[in-house]
Amino acid sequence: MKIEANKSKLSLNKNQAVRPGKKPSRETRPEAEDVSVEVPKKKSKPPKVKEPKVKTPKIKEPKIKPPKVRAPKIKIPRIKLPAIKLPSLKAPKPSFGKSGVPKVKGKKSLRIAAILGAVPMLLLAVWLGINLVKHSAPPPLFTEINLPPVPPADTNGCSVIYDSQVYNEFFTKDICDINLFSNASSMELFLDPARGEYTVAKTLAARDDVKKMMGLYRDIIKMPVFADMVKPDPADAQKYRVYLALHNSITATMIVRMQEKRYGDAFRLMKDQMNLTIQYIRSARSMTNYLAAMRVYEKSLNILKSMLNQFTGDRRMGGVVVAASREIADLIGTFSPQGVPLSQIVMFEYILSLKQNFDPAIQHPEAGVRQGMKRKALAFFDRGLTQKLFNERWKKLYEYARRPNDATPEEVRKLQEQRYATARFWWFHNAVGKKYLDSIPIPVYNLFQESKNWSTAINQKQAEIVSMASALKETAKQEKKPAQKDAKRQAVKPRKKK
Repeated sequence: MKIEANKSKLSLNKNQAVRPGKKPSRETRPEAEDVSVEVPKKKSKPPKVKEPKVKTPKIKEPKIKPPKVRAPKIKIPRIKLPAIKLPSLKAPKPSFGKSGVPKVKGKKSLRIAAILGAVPMLLLAVWLGINLVKHSAPPPLFTEINLPPVPPADTNGCSVIYDSQVYNEFFTKDICDINLFSNASSMELFLDPARGEYTVAKTLAARDDVKKMMGLYRDIIKMPVFADMVKPDPADAQKYRVYLALHNSITATMIVRMQEKRYGDAFRLMKDQMNLTIQYIRSARSMTNYLAAMRVYEKSLNILKSMLNQFTGDRRMGGVVVAASREIADLIGTFSPQGVPLSQIVMFEYILSLKQNFDPAIQHPEAGVRQGMKRKALAFFDRGLTQKLFNERWKKLYEYARRPNDATPEEVRKLQEQRYATARFWWFHNAVGKKYLDSIPIPVYNLFQESKNWSTAINQKQAEIVSMASALKETAKQEKKPAQKDAKRQAVKPRKKK
Protein backbone atom coordinates (compact mmCIF):
# COMPACT_ATOMS: atom_id res chain seq x y z
CA MET A 1 0.00 0.00 0.00
CA LYS A 2 1.32 3.30 -0.97
CA ILE A 3 -0.48 6.55 -1.20
CA GLU A 4 -3.84 5.12 -0.31
CA ALA A 5 -2.84 4.25 3.15
CA ASN A 6 -1.71 7.74 3.82
CA LYS A 7 -4.93 9.18 2.57
CA SER A 8 -6.96 6.97 4.81
CA LYS A 9 -4.98 8.24 7.75
CA LEU A 10 -5.60 11.78 6.69
CA SER A 11 -9.26 11.21 6.35
CA LEU A 12 -9.46 9.87 9.84
CA ASN A 13 -7.60 12.85 11.24
CA LYS A 14 -9.97 15.26 9.56
CA ASN A 15 -12.97 13.85 11.44
CA GLN A 16 -11.31 14.49 14.80
CA ALA A 17 -11.74 17.83 16.50
CA VAL A 18 -8.88 20.18 16.38
CA ARG A 19 -7.35 20.70 19.77
CA PRO A 20 -7.14 24.30 20.78
CA GLY A 21 -3.70 25.68 20.73
CA LYS A 22 -2.39 23.28 17.99
CA LYS A 23 -1.89 24.31 14.48
CA PRO A 24 -3.67 22.23 11.80
CA SER A 25 -1.46 19.91 9.76
CA ARG A 26 -0.15 21.31 6.56
CA GLU A 27 -1.34 19.92 3.20
CA THR A 28 0.92 17.38 1.54
CA ARG A 29 3.18 18.68 -1.00
CA PRO A 30 2.94 17.31 -4.63
CA GLU A 31 6.27 15.72 -4.26
CA ALA A 32 4.90 13.34 -1.62
CA GLU A 33 2.69 11.53 -4.10
CA ASP A 34 5.61 9.62 -5.69
CA VAL A 35 6.79 8.31 -2.29
CA SER A 36 5.70 4.83 -1.54
CA VAL A 37 5.50 3.57 1.92
CA GLU A 38 5.50 -0.07 2.70
CA VAL A 39 3.55 -1.06 5.69
CA PRO A 40 4.62 -4.33 7.16
CA LYS A 41 1.98 -6.86 7.65
CA LYS A 42 1.33 -7.70 11.26
CA LYS A 43 -0.77 -10.29 12.74
CA SER A 44 -2.72 -8.05 14.94
CA LYS A 45 -6.03 -8.01 16.57
CA PRO A 46 -8.80 -6.27 14.81
CA PRO A 47 -8.52 -2.59 15.50
CA LYS A 48 -10.75 -1.10 18.08
CA VAL A 49 -12.54 1.87 16.81
CA LYS A 50 -12.82 4.47 19.53
CA GLU A 51 -15.49 7.00 19.28
CA PRO A 52 -13.97 10.40 19.05
CA LYS A 53 -14.61 12.61 22.05
CA VAL A 54 -16.01 15.89 21.04
CA LYS A 55 -15.09 18.67 23.42
CA THR A 56 -17.01 21.86 23.19
CA PRO A 57 -14.70 24.76 23.64
CA LYS A 58 -15.46 27.06 26.61
CA ILE A 59 -16.48 30.48 25.58
CA LYS A 60 -14.98 33.01 27.91
CA GLU A 61 -17.05 36.05 28.48
CA PRO A 62 -15.09 39.19 28.11
CA LYS A 63 -14.41 40.90 31.44
CA ILE A 64 -15.54 44.47 31.56
CA LYS A 65 -13.30 46.39 33.85
CA PRO A 66 -14.78 49.57 35.40
CA PRO A 67 -12.84 52.66 34.69
CA LYS A 68 -10.47 53.54 37.47
CA VAL A 69 -11.25 56.84 39.12
CA ARG A 70 -8.18 58.25 40.61
CA ALA A 71 -8.86 60.45 43.65
CA PRO A 72 -6.39 63.17 44.32
CA LYS A 73 -3.99 62.19 47.04
CA ILE A 74 -4.27 64.34 50.16
CA LYS A 75 -1.17 64.32 52.15
CA ILE A 76 -1.85 64.51 55.88
CA PRO A 77 0.97 66.08 57.77
CA ARG A 78 2.52 63.69 60.21
CA ILE A 79 2.51 64.79 63.78
CA LYS A 80 5.33 63.24 65.61
CA LEU A 81 4.55 62.65 69.26
CA PRO A 82 7.37 62.18 71.65
CA ALA A 83 7.95 58.55 72.25
CA ILE A 84 7.23 57.78 75.88
CA LYS A 85 9.21 54.87 77.08
CA LEU A 86 9.00 53.48 80.52
CA PRO A 87 12.29 53.54 82.29
CA SER A 88 13.94 50.19 82.42
CA LEU A 89 14.40 48.50 85.73
CA LYS A 90 18.05 48.00 85.03
CA ALA A 91 19.89 50.94 86.38
CA PRO A 92 22.70 52.03 84.06
CA LYS A 93 26.14 52.29 85.43
CA PRO A 94 26.72 55.87 86.42
CA SER A 95 29.46 57.71 84.74
CA PHE A 96 31.36 60.28 86.69
CA GLY A 97 32.86 63.51 85.42
CA LYS A 98 36.13 65.06 86.34
CA SER A 99 34.72 66.66 89.47
CA GLY A 100 33.32 63.36 90.66
CA VAL A 101 29.68 64.35 90.03
CA PRO A 102 27.75 61.58 88.27
CA LYS A 103 26.56 62.41 84.79
CA VAL A 104 22.87 61.92 83.97
CA LYS A 105 22.30 60.25 80.65
CA GLY A 106 19.00 60.15 78.82
CA LYS A 107 16.73 62.34 76.82
CA LYS A 108 14.69 65.12 78.27
CA SER A 109 11.42 63.42 77.34
CA LEU A 110 12.32 60.38 79.42
CA ARG A 111 12.91 62.52 82.45
CA ILE A 112 9.55 64.26 81.94
CA ALA A 113 7.80 60.92 81.56
CA ALA A 114 9.44 59.64 84.69
CA ILE A 115 8.31 62.69 86.63
CA LEU A 116 4.76 62.46 85.30
CA GLY A 117 4.60 58.83 86.25
CA ALA A 118 6.07 59.39 89.68
CA VAL A 119 3.77 62.27 90.72
CA PRO A 120 0.51 60.22 90.85
CA MET A 121 2.28 57.42 92.64
CA LEU A 122 3.72 59.88 95.13
CA LEU A 123 0.29 61.47 95.75
CA LEU A 124 -1.26 58.05 96.23
CA ALA A 125 1.45 57.10 98.68
CA VAL A 126 0.99 60.34 100.61
CA TRP A 127 -2.80 59.93 100.67
CA LEU A 128 -2.57 56.38 101.94
CA GLY A 129 0.14 57.30 104.41
CA ILE A 130 -1.69 60.14 106.14
CA ASN A 131 -4.97 58.20 106.23
CA LEU A 132 -3.54 54.93 107.48
CA VAL A 133 -1.60 56.56 110.30
CA LYS A 134 -4.07 56.96 113.18
CA HIS A 135 -3.83 59.57 115.92
CA SER A 136 -4.37 58.86 119.57
CA ALA A 137 -7.42 60.40 121.23
CA PRO A 138 -6.62 63.72 122.96
CA PRO A 139 -7.60 64.28 126.60
CA PRO A 140 -11.01 65.91 127.10
CA LEU A 141 -11.21 69.67 127.55
CA PHE A 142 -13.38 69.36 130.66
CA THR A 143 -14.59 66.66 132.99
CA GLU A 144 -17.23 66.63 135.72
CA ILE A 145 -14.58 67.80 138.17
CA ASN A 146 -14.46 71.15 136.34
CA LEU A 147 -18.18 71.76 136.85
CA PRO A 148 -19.35 73.85 139.82
CA PRO A 149 -19.89 71.64 142.86
CA VAL A 150 -23.43 70.64 143.71
CA PRO A 151 -24.61 71.42 147.28
CA PRO A 152 -25.27 68.42 149.52
CA ALA A 153 -28.64 66.79 149.00
CA ASP A 154 -29.78 67.40 152.59
CA THR A 155 -29.43 71.17 152.09
CA ASN A 156 -30.52 71.37 148.46
CA GLY A 157 -34.25 71.63 147.79
CA CYS A 158 -33.74 70.48 144.21
CA SER A 159 -32.87 67.01 145.49
CA VAL A 160 -36.51 66.66 146.58
CA ILE A 161 -37.92 66.90 143.05
CA TYR A 162 -34.92 65.18 141.39
CA ASP A 163 -35.58 62.08 143.45
CA SER A 164 -36.04 59.08 141.16
CA GLN A 165 -39.41 58.15 142.60
CA VAL A 166 -40.75 61.70 142.26
CA TYR A 167 -39.33 62.02 138.76
CA ASN A 168 -40.90 58.77 137.55
CA GLU A 169 -44.27 59.83 138.97
CA PHE A 170 -44.44 63.35 137.53
CA PHE A 171 -42.34 63.69 134.37
CA THR A 172 -45.12 62.42 132.07
CA LYS A 173 -47.96 64.49 133.57
CA ASP A 174 -49.55 67.51 131.92
CA ILE A 175 -48.43 69.85 134.70
CA CYS A 176 -44.91 69.50 133.26
CA ASP A 177 -45.99 71.43 130.18
CA ILE A 178 -44.00 74.64 129.84
CA ASN A 179 -46.87 76.34 127.98
CA LEU A 180 -49.31 75.89 130.85
CA PHE A 181 -50.73 79.24 132.07
CA SER A 182 -49.12 81.07 129.17
CA ASN A 183 -52.10 83.48 129.17
CA ALA A 184 -51.97 84.11 132.91
CA SER A 185 -50.46 87.53 132.23
CA SER A 186 -54.10 88.59 131.94
CA MET A 187 -55.10 87.74 135.48
CA GLU A 188 -58.62 89.10 135.01
CA LEU A 189 -59.37 86.09 132.79
CA PHE A 190 -58.74 83.73 135.72
CA LEU A 191 -60.65 85.88 138.21
CA ASP A 192 -63.88 85.96 136.22
CA PRO A 193 -66.10 82.99 137.19
CA ALA A 194 -67.80 83.13 133.81
CA ARG A 195 -64.53 82.36 131.99
CA GLY A 196 -63.18 78.91 131.28
CA GLU A 197 -59.75 79.89 132.65
CA TYR A 198 -61.33 80.35 136.08
CA THR A 199 -62.54 76.74 136.12
CA VAL A 200 -59.29 75.34 134.67
CA ALA A 201 -57.16 76.87 137.42
CA LYS A 202 -59.57 75.81 140.17
CA THR A 203 -59.81 72.23 138.86
CA LEU A 204 -56.06 71.93 138.44
CA ALA A 205 -55.29 73.16 141.95
CA ALA A 206 -57.71 70.60 143.41
CA ARG A 207 -55.97 67.62 141.77
CA ASP A 208 -54.12 65.13 143.96
CA ASP A 209 -50.84 65.35 142.03
CA VAL A 210 -50.82 69.16 142.37
CA LYS A 211 -51.56 68.90 146.08
CA LYS A 212 -48.71 66.40 146.46
CA MET A 213 -46.34 68.73 144.62
CA MET A 214 -47.40 71.59 146.90
CA GLY A 215 -46.48 69.38 149.84
CA LEU A 216 -43.01 68.96 148.30
CA TYR A 217 -42.90 72.74 147.84
CA ARG A 218 -43.35 73.26 151.59
CA ASP A 219 -40.40 70.92 152.22
CA ILE A 220 -38.27 72.69 149.61
CA ILE A 221 -38.66 76.22 150.97
CA LYS A 222 -37.38 75.05 154.35
CA MET A 223 -34.00 74.22 152.79
CA PRO A 224 -31.39 76.97 152.38
CA VAL A 225 -30.48 76.22 148.74
CA PHE A 226 -32.34 75.38 145.56
CA ALA A 227 -29.62 74.58 142.99
CA ASP A 228 -29.75 72.58 139.79
CA MET A 229 -28.04 69.22 140.25
CA VAL A 230 -28.56 67.56 136.86
CA LYS A 231 -25.73 65.28 135.74
CA PRO A 232 -24.13 65.29 132.25
CA ASP A 233 -25.85 62.08 131.35
CA PRO A 234 -28.63 61.41 128.83
CA ALA A 235 -30.69 59.80 131.60
CA ASP A 236 -30.95 63.17 133.39
CA ALA A 237 -31.86 65.18 130.30
CA GLN A 238 -35.59 65.37 131.17
CA LYS A 239 -35.38 66.09 134.90
CA TYR A 240 -36.12 69.75 134.33
CA ARG A 241 -39.73 68.69 133.64
CA VAL A 242 -40.25 67.99 137.35
CA TYR A 243 -39.13 71.57 138.06
CA LEU A 244 -41.78 72.75 135.58
CA ALA A 245 -44.37 70.65 137.47
CA LEU A 246 -43.38 72.44 140.69
CA HIS A 247 -43.61 75.85 139.02
CA ASN A 248 -47.04 75.19 137.46
CA SER A 249 -48.42 73.77 140.72
CA ILE A 250 -47.43 76.95 142.58
CA THR A 251 -48.99 79.07 139.80
CA ALA A 252 -52.30 77.17 139.91
CA THR A 253 -52.52 77.48 143.72
CA MET A 254 -51.61 81.16 143.56
CA ILE A 255 -54.39 81.92 141.07
CA VAL A 256 -56.92 80.10 143.25
CA ARG A 257 -55.81 82.22 146.26
CA MET A 258 -56.45 85.33 144.14
CA GLN A 259 -59.92 83.96 143.29
CA GLU A 260 -60.57 83.44 146.99
CA LYS A 261 -59.33 87.01 147.70
CA ARG A 262 -56.59 85.66 149.91
CA TYR A 263 -54.17 88.14 148.39
CA GLY A 264 -51.53 87.91 151.08
CA ASP A 265 -51.15 84.15 150.54
CA ALA A 266 -51.05 84.67 146.76
CA PHE A 267 -48.23 87.22 146.93
CA ARG A 268 -46.26 85.08 149.37
CA LEU A 269 -46.49 82.19 146.93
CA MET A 270 -45.29 84.53 144.19
CA LYS A 271 -42.32 85.60 146.29
CA ASP A 272 -41.32 81.96 146.96
CA GLN A 273 -41.74 81.08 143.27
CA MET A 274 -39.52 84.01 142.24
CA ASN A 275 -36.89 83.04 144.80
CA LEU A 276 -36.75 79.40 143.66
CA THR A 277 -36.65 80.34 139.97
CA ILE A 278 -33.82 82.86 140.37
CA GLN A 279 -31.74 80.31 142.31
CA TYR A 280 -32.42 77.71 139.64
CA ILE A 281 -31.34 80.05 136.83
CA ARG A 282 -28.11 81.03 138.57
CA SER A 283 -27.17 77.39 139.15
CA ALA A 284 -28.43 75.98 135.83
CA ARG A 285 -25.97 73.40 134.52
CA SER A 286 -27.48 72.43 131.18
CA MET A 287 -28.66 74.66 128.38
CA THR A 288 -32.14 73.13 128.44
CA ASN A 289 -32.59 73.80 132.14
CA TYR A 290 -31.29 77.35 131.79
CA LEU A 291 -33.57 78.34 128.91
CA ALA A 292 -36.60 76.62 130.49
CA ALA A 293 -36.04 78.51 133.75
CA MET A 294 -35.61 81.83 131.92
CA ARG A 295 -38.87 81.24 130.09
CA VAL A 296 -40.95 80.45 133.18
CA TYR A 297 -39.32 83.34 135.03
CA GLU A 298 -40.50 85.72 132.34
CA LYS A 299 -43.98 84.19 132.65
CA SER A 300 -43.91 84.77 136.42
CA LEU A 301 -43.01 88.42 135.85
CA ASN A 302 -46.03 88.81 133.56
CA ILE A 303 -48.33 87.22 136.16
CA LEU A 304 -46.89 89.41 138.92
CA LYS A 305 -47.46 92.53 136.86
CA SER A 306 -51.07 91.51 136.30
CA MET A 307 -51.52 90.84 140.02
CA LEU A 308 -50.17 94.28 140.87
CA ASN A 309 -52.64 95.79 138.44
CA GLN A 310 -55.40 94.02 140.33
CA PHE A 311 -54.13 95.53 143.56
CA THR A 312 -54.51 99.07 142.26
CA GLY A 313 -58.17 98.35 141.59
CA ASP A 314 -58.89 96.68 144.95
CA ARG A 315 -57.55 98.51 148.01
CA ARG A 316 -58.58 95.73 150.41
CA MET A 317 -55.34 93.85 149.76
CA GLY A 318 -53.78 95.63 152.71
CA GLY A 319 -50.28 96.08 153.97
CA VAL A 320 -49.34 92.40 153.74
CA VAL A 321 -49.48 92.61 149.96
CA VAL A 322 -47.44 95.79 149.97
CA ALA A 323 -44.79 94.17 152.15
CA ALA A 324 -44.62 91.07 149.95
CA SER A 325 -44.44 93.22 146.82
CA ARG A 326 -41.58 95.21 148.32
CA GLU A 327 -39.68 91.99 149.08
CA ILE A 328 -40.24 90.75 145.54
CA ALA A 329 -39.01 94.05 144.11
CA ASP A 330 -35.86 93.85 146.23
CA LEU A 331 -35.31 90.24 145.15
CA ILE A 332 -35.59 90.82 141.40
CA GLY A 333 -33.54 94.00 141.73
CA THR A 334 -30.53 91.90 142.76
CA PHE A 335 -30.86 89.55 139.80
CA SER A 336 -29.19 90.32 136.48
CA PRO A 337 -29.63 87.73 133.72
CA GLN A 338 -26.35 88.85 132.13
CA GLY A 339 -24.57 87.83 135.33
CA VAL A 340 -25.34 84.14 134.81
CA PRO A 341 -22.06 82.48 133.70
CA LEU A 342 -22.65 80.77 130.36
CA SER A 343 -19.23 79.13 130.56
CA GLN A 344 -20.47 76.52 133.06
CA ILE A 345 -23.31 75.65 130.67
CA VAL A 346 -20.84 75.24 127.77
CA MET A 347 -18.67 72.94 129.91
CA PHE A 348 -21.69 70.82 130.83
CA GLU A 349 -22.87 70.52 127.23
CA TYR A 350 -19.34 69.60 126.06
CA ILE A 351 -19.08 66.76 128.57
CA LEU A 352 -22.53 65.48 127.61
CA SER A 353 -21.80 65.67 123.87
CA LEU A 354 -18.43 63.94 124.31
CA LYS A 355 -20.11 61.04 126.10
CA GLN A 356 -22.80 60.72 123.45
CA ASN A 357 -20.57 60.93 120.34
CA PHE A 358 -17.17 59.56 121.42
CA ASP A 359 -18.09 56.91 123.93
CA PRO A 360 -15.09 54.54 124.23
CA ALA A 361 -17.50 51.63 124.56
CA ILE A 362 -18.76 52.25 121.01
CA GLN A 363 -16.17 50.94 118.56
CA HIS A 364 -17.51 52.57 115.39
CA PRO A 365 -19.54 55.69 116.17
CA GLU A 366 -19.16 56.82 112.56
CA ALA A 367 -20.89 53.75 111.09
CA GLY A 368 -24.09 55.60 110.25
CA VAL A 369 -22.26 58.39 108.44
CA ARG A 370 -20.07 55.97 106.49
CA GLN A 371 -23.09 54.10 105.14
CA GLY A 372 -24.42 57.28 103.59
CA MET A 373 -21.23 58.04 101.64
CA LYS A 374 -20.88 57.09 97.96
CA ARG A 375 -17.26 55.90 98.03
CA LYS A 376 -17.23 54.55 101.54
CA ALA A 377 -14.62 51.91 100.67
CA LEU A 378 -12.08 54.67 99.92
CA ALA A 379 -13.01 56.84 102.92
CA PHE A 380 -11.06 56.75 106.16
CA PHE A 381 -11.94 57.60 109.76
CA ASP A 382 -9.34 58.82 112.23
CA ARG A 383 -11.03 58.79 115.61
CA GLY A 384 -8.27 60.64 117.43
CA LEU A 385 -8.03 63.41 114.84
CA THR A 386 -11.82 63.75 114.71
CA GLN A 387 -11.99 64.18 118.47
CA LYS A 388 -9.20 66.77 118.26
CA LEU A 389 -11.23 68.85 115.79
CA PHE A 390 -14.25 68.39 118.06
CA ASN A 391 -12.29 69.79 121.01
CA GLU A 392 -11.05 72.77 118.99
CA ARG A 393 -14.61 73.78 118.06
CA TRP A 394 -15.81 73.56 121.68
CA LYS A 395 -12.78 75.47 122.92
CA LYS A 396 -13.80 78.43 120.76
CA LEU A 397 -17.35 78.25 122.12
CA TYR A 398 -16.02 78.22 125.67
CA GLU A 399 -13.93 81.34 124.99
CA TYR A 400 -17.02 83.13 123.67
CA ALA A 401 -18.96 82.09 126.81
CA ARG A 402 -16.26 83.43 129.14
CA ARG A 403 -16.32 86.92 127.62
CA PRO A 404 -19.74 87.44 126.00
CA ASN A 405 -20.58 90.78 124.40
CA ASP A 406 -23.04 92.19 121.90
CA ALA A 407 -21.06 90.80 118.94
CA THR A 408 -20.78 87.28 120.38
CA PRO A 409 -24.01 85.87 118.83
CA GLU A 410 -22.90 86.94 115.35
CA GLU A 411 -19.42 85.49 115.82
CA VAL A 412 -20.90 82.20 117.01
CA ARG A 413 -23.22 82.14 114.01
CA LYS A 414 -20.23 82.44 111.67
CA LEU A 415 -18.51 79.64 113.55
CA GLN A 416 -21.61 77.47 113.12
CA GLU A 417 -21.55 78.02 109.35
CA GLN A 418 -18.00 76.64 109.10
CA ARG A 419 -18.70 73.10 107.96
CA TYR A 420 -15.87 70.59 107.86
CA ALA A 421 -17.04 68.79 104.72
CA THR A 422 -17.32 71.90 102.54
CA ALA A 423 -13.71 73.08 102.50
CA ARG A 424 -11.52 72.47 99.46
CA PHE A 425 -9.99 68.97 99.34
CA TRP A 426 -11.80 68.02 102.55
CA TRP A 427 -12.01 64.43 101.32
CA PHE A 428 -8.23 64.01 101.09
CA HIS A 429 -7.75 63.35 104.79
CA ASN A 430 -10.17 61.88 107.36
CA ALA A 431 -13.21 62.28 105.10
CA VAL A 432 -15.52 60.19 107.30
CA GLY A 433 -14.43 62.07 110.40
CA LYS A 434 -15.32 65.44 108.89
CA LYS A 435 -18.69 64.17 107.78
CA TYR A 436 -19.26 62.78 111.25
CA LEU A 437 -18.43 66.12 112.89
CA ASP A 438 -20.93 67.93 110.67
CA SER A 439 -23.63 65.45 111.72
CA ILE A 440 -23.14 66.08 115.48
CA PRO A 441 -25.78 68.50 116.84
CA ILE A 442 -24.36 71.33 118.96
CA PRO A 443 -27.29 73.21 120.55
CA VAL A 444 -24.92 75.61 122.31
CA TYR A 445 -24.74 77.59 119.07
CA ASN A 446 -28.20 78.97 119.95
CA LEU A 447 -27.40 79.60 123.60
CA PHE A 448 -25.83 83.01 123.08
CA GLN A 449 -28.62 84.55 121.00
CA GLU A 450 -31.35 83.01 123.19
CA SER A 451 -29.68 84.28 126.34
CA LYS A 452 -29.38 87.76 124.87
CA ASN A 453 -33.05 87.86 123.84
CA TRP A 454 -34.38 86.59 127.18
CA SER A 455 -32.09 88.88 129.18
CA THR A 456 -33.29 91.95 127.29
CA ALA A 457 -36.97 91.09 127.83
CA ILE A 458 -36.47 90.21 131.51
CA ASN A 459 -34.53 93.39 132.31
CA GLN A 460 -37.30 95.50 130.86
CA LYS A 461 -40.07 93.73 132.79
CA GLN A 462 -38.11 93.74 136.05
CA ALA A 463 -37.70 97.50 135.77
CA GLU A 464 -41.46 97.93 135.28
CA ILE A 465 -42.29 95.79 138.32
CA VAL A 466 -39.80 97.61 140.55
CA SER A 467 -41.38 100.90 139.49
CA MET A 468 -44.87 99.57 140.26
CA ALA A 469 -43.77 98.26 143.65
CA SER A 470 -42.31 101.68 144.50
CA ALA A 471 -45.64 103.30 143.66
CA LEU A 472 -47.42 100.81 145.92
CA LYS A 473 -45.30 101.83 148.90
CA GLU A 474 -46.14 105.49 148.39
CA THR A 475 -49.86 104.69 148.15
CA ALA A 476 -49.72 102.73 151.39
CA LYS A 477 -48.11 105.67 153.25
CA GLN A 478 -50.71 108.07 151.91
CA GLU A 479 -53.50 105.74 153.05
CA LYS A 480 -52.10 105.30 156.55
CA LYS A 481 -51.76 109.04 157.38
CA PRO A 482 -55.48 109.89 157.28
CA ALA A 483 -56.29 106.88 159.42
CA GLN A 484 -53.73 107.90 162.03
CA LYS A 485 -55.19 111.46 162.16
CA ASP A 486 -58.69 110.12 162.71
CA ALA A 487 -57.46 107.97 165.60
CA LYS A 488 -55.78 110.96 167.24
CA ARG A 489 -58.91 113.08 166.91
CA GLN A 490 -60.98 110.41 168.58
CA ALA A 491 -58.48 110.14 171.43
CA VAL A 492 -58.37 113.94 172.07
CA LYS A 493 -62.11 114.46 171.67
CA PRO A 494 -63.52 115.74 175.09
CA ARG A 495 -66.24 113.82 176.87
CA LYS A 496 -69.68 115.35 177.16
CA LYS A 497 -70.78 116.48 180.61
CA LYS A 498 -73.77 114.79 182.07
